Amino acid sequence: MGKTDEIDGYEQITTWSLSKRSLDGETETIIASGSGKVIPTAEINKLTITERDIVRIEFINTYLKKKPVSVWKTDMNSRTITSGAVFALYKAEEFDDSTNRPKEGAEIVSTGTTGEDGILFLGKLAQGEYRLLETEAPDGYILPETAIKITVTDSKVMAIQGSGYFDAVTNGHDEWVEGQAEDTYQIQVWNNPGVVLPSTGGPGTTLFYLFGIMLTAFGSAGLVMKRRRNAA
Repeated sequence: MGKTDEIDGYEQITTWSLSKRSLDGETETIIASGSGKVIPTAEINKLTITERDIVRIEFINTYLKKKPVSVWKTDMNSRTITSGAVFALYKAEEFDDSTNRPKEGAEIVSTGTTGEDGILFLGKLAQGEYRLLETEAPDGYILPETAIKITVTDSKVMAIQGSGYFDAVTNGHDEWVEGQAEDTYQIQVWNNPGVVLPSTGGPGTTLFYLFGIMLTAFGSAGLVMKRRRNAA
């Protein structure tokens, strides 16, 4: 026994209840209740009725509007990177933050490559937490060390990259990229310049990584300060 009333662009949350009352009384007894689009057979089997019982089966659908979300690929100075970056989006519960990898059997919510405008549309996302993993960096840039954490609520979209926390921007913001749907929430993901060197040792490799760490520190600090000024 079940019921579905999907609406495009909305997340449907369905609850149900199974109750009865006697023709001889006004009190209704809840036999079983739960969530989902199907009442399990085991719950239905709890119902025993007589010819003087009235049974009521109720489904209640709550619709939460999904939010269209895009990623904008930039360098540390908020300049668009025109060569492509490849991303895969997962639900947070299907991602292992300790290894920075999806769990075995995890389903990809969406995947794709950023265009010349630095934009990749991730889709219309239901409320919840997600992990955005960059699997291939643009030419001349290094992959971020960890996945970007994305949270979608009923009122906004938030993201965390490294130690930087910020809200997604929307149409009208000076960093919002034209050409997207007007209701899109745009998050920024940045890369540090450089290439991955083979682990051959020697002072050259060590100096390269130290230089990369310094660039990351200065770039991240500048971006966090900029975000705080925008929020003020």
